[in-house]
Amino acid sequence: MITQAEIDYLAQKAQWHVDCDLKRNRGRYNPSHDSPVVITGDGVDDLDRLLSMMPLYPNGRFTIDVGRTESAYREVGITDIQALRTAYIAFWGTVSKPPPVEDNPR
Repeated sequence: MITQAEIDYLAQKAQWHVDCDLKRNRGRYNPSHDSPVVITGDGVDDLDRLLSMMPLYPNGRFTIDVGRTESAYREVGITDIQALRTAYIAFWGTVSKPPPVEDNPR
């Protein structure tokens, strides 16, 4: 689980990297999911895609990089991603991609 400060950081950064270990699904080895799936994103549509995928793999393991200068992965659940989506919308709105930094007055 991630902290509210980490959620706020990721929302304002508008860029995330989620490793999805799906081979743990239903407690058995699944050769089609041998390697983790990597989901990256920078908008509401990407978060919605992740939120729709997570219930399909109830025993999957989802970790998100919250590091600032180097990678620091934390396990997340649906409530963490929902909180990230809420924080993102509060900061950027319901966009699929935030504007370039030079166009952003914040």
